[in-house]
Order: sequence, then C-alpha cells, then structure tokens
Amino acid sequence: MKYKTFGLFEAIMTPLLLAVCFACGGGYDVVNAPPVTIYISPTTVRVESGKSTTLTVTKRGTDVVWPTLADGEGSYTINGNQVVYTAPVVTEDTVVRFTVAATANPSNTATARITVFVVENVEQQGRVLHTDGEPISGVTVTAGTVNVTTDVLGGFSFRTAKFVDDRAIVKFKKEGYFTVTRSGLMEKDIFLEAVMFGKGESTITKKISFNASDPATIEVPTGLIVHLPASSMMSANGFAYSGNVTADTLYLDPDDENFASMMPGGDLAAVRDDGSNTMLISWGMINLSLTDYAGNPLLIKNGSSAELTFPIPTGMKDNPPAIILLWHFDDTRCVWVESGVVTLLGDVYVGQVEHSSWINLGVPTERVTIRGRVVDVKGRPVPHTRVKTGQT
Repeated sequence: MKYKTFGLFEAIMTPLLLAVCFACGGGYDVVNAPPVTIYISPTTVRVESGKSTTLTVTKRGTDVVWPTLADGEGSYTINGNQVVYTAPVVTEDTVVRFTVAATANPSNTATARITVFVVENVEQQGRVLHTDGEPISGVTVTAGTVNVTTDVLGGFSFRTAKFVDDRAIVKFKKEGYFTVTRSGLMEKDIFLEAVMFGKGESTITKKISFNASDPATIEVPTGLIVHLPASSMMSANGFAYSGNVTADTLYLDPDDENFASMMPGGDLAAVRDDGSNTMLISWGMINLSLTDYAGNPLLIKNGSSAELTFPIPTGMKDNPPAIILLWHFDDTRCVWVESGVVTLLGDVYVGQVEHSSWINLGVPTERVTIRGRVVDVKGRPVPHTRVKTGQT
C-alpha cells in the first residue's frame, strides 16, 4: 500500500468542519482532535489504473483559511467556496492523507485518510425479475459502452471498469417496461438485482394518450395524480412539441415489498442544493415516462411544470411533516438531486416539478453503513443473498 500526503489545511474556526466529498460517495468518517474536526466522505474511492482522480474540499464557515499545497504530489484550484484537488495518475492502491490544523494552535491537528483502490476489471453480474419473482429475458443491460442481454433465467454477466466516481452504474431497458438504473459500490465483484414493472394499466400504473396542445390529467389507482398543462412538452433536443403524447406513470409505495429493488439507484443517495451529500427516507416516488408518436422521449418544456399530488403511504400516516423536499433522479450519476418541495394539504402532498422520469418525496437523513456476512447453518458464506434494512 502506498501513502501520499496532499496538503495542510489551516483554520481559525473552533471547531473546524471541512467536507471532503466526491460527486457520488459511500460512507463517511469523522476524525476529531479538538478543536479540529474533519468530515471525510467517502472514505474509499475506486479508479481505473493509469487514471487520475479529482476530489473536492468544500469550505463550511467564513473563518476557514484555504490551504497551500504542502508536501506531496498533485495540483489544486480554488473555485469560490471549494478547493478542487487533482491527484496524480495512480497505478496502485494508494492512501491519501489529509491534515487539518487550527491556526491559533498549530499543534492541534487531525489527520484523515481516503483509500484509493485501483480497479482493473470488475465482474458485474446479476438478474432481472418481475415483481412475482419470475425472470425477465431479453433485457438490455448497459454499463458504459458495454451491452449484454439477459438470458432465459434473467441473468447477465460481463467484465468492465466503467463507472462514475465510486459507483458502477447499470441501466436495464426493455420495450414495454419502465427503464431502471441501478448502482453498486465499486468492489472487485458486483451482484445487482433489478425488479422491472411493465407499462400499461395496473393498481400502481396508468397509461394515457393526449395531444400536447391540451392539458392532461393522469390518475393512478393508488391516489397519485399528475396534472400536465397545455403546450408543456418539448423534444429531447429542446424544441417545442405539439403532437400526440403517450404518458406512462408508475407509483412506488415505500410499503411495497419490492420497493428497494424497483427504485432507481438502490441506496437513496442524494445531493443537496449546496452540493452536500445525504441519504433519503422516501415518502413515495413516481416514474413519469413521456414519449411522442414514434416512441421518442419527451420532456417538460423549460418554464413549464407539472403538478403532483401524492398520497401519504399507509405506514407513514402518523404525524406527517408539513413540507417534504422533492427530488429528481440523475441517472448519469445515479443520485437524487434536490428540485423543490411538496406541501401537506389535508391527507395528500401537492407540489410542482419541472422534470419528468423519476421523482421522489424524500426527507434527508444521515447515512449509516452496516457491514456483515450471510452464512448457512455450517458457517459457509451464502453469496448473492438479498439483505434489506429500512427502505434499501
């Protein structure tokens, strides 16, 4: 294991709080050496051999003094309240060490480490199922530039090192089904399970067709309602659209036993307006799929918005909050992005969204990492076993 030191941070703030974040991270660590505190997220990152990695240090508080690069390699630039470090090209596992010191008493320091694992070829495998557990064959599974198709058992397998930041991102797509994007932390081997749901009419889906020049209302039997104003559609290239529209809507209830396997991402990781990372407790989410007469995707036009009415999940009816944040799913990074609020009106939540595709009602919470192993009665490991905790 190789060690590098990437700089000394000085501060006149007590306690000092700096967040070292990648765009899409796993767990976090807090290192205390009063009056200095370092917040590191994530504690590990994985990069391809021969590639560089960039990390961002965000200033929290007006009394933080930006660093000068001390011992070590790499470079940095200052951009407003952030310092962006570019590490040198890595070809072996590396531990990057960060030290923060209080200006008033430089002997008070705290040192934290981020472990950089080099990933050559990661084996990704998994399966795609219906909600009843039956396999779905013929699903196109995409990771970066790699495409494979699920077999008759719903299984797939390939080797690739394509990922975004610390996540392997895999998209599942088949005609007649809602597209799902799943992610997994970049380990040496990854197993992903996705549950796909067919478009059309059911207790949790609704399909309607309408002319884009007219207003439209979508009502899912669960109580979800979507109001689309007239002339609010545009094509993927940004041009106003006035032809026929097909709207397929799926509602996911957090009480559903398949909620964790059907939702995009899989771990409810999110990014706040200020760029900080968080995790969500979902109060329900929808997939709003809009297409033109030829099946090409449509978007809500810039300057327009759709009104959403969400039911309160049965298991969450006690003391619902007055306001809940709205989030849309960024499938390029596989995270939820803050995009508005909904307000409690009687026994429903109502709000406006400017995005189609996946929309989530989510309450930010602190991420907790649980580590363990599943074994049989003889203590032998049992691979590819679904472990559920909370909503993930």
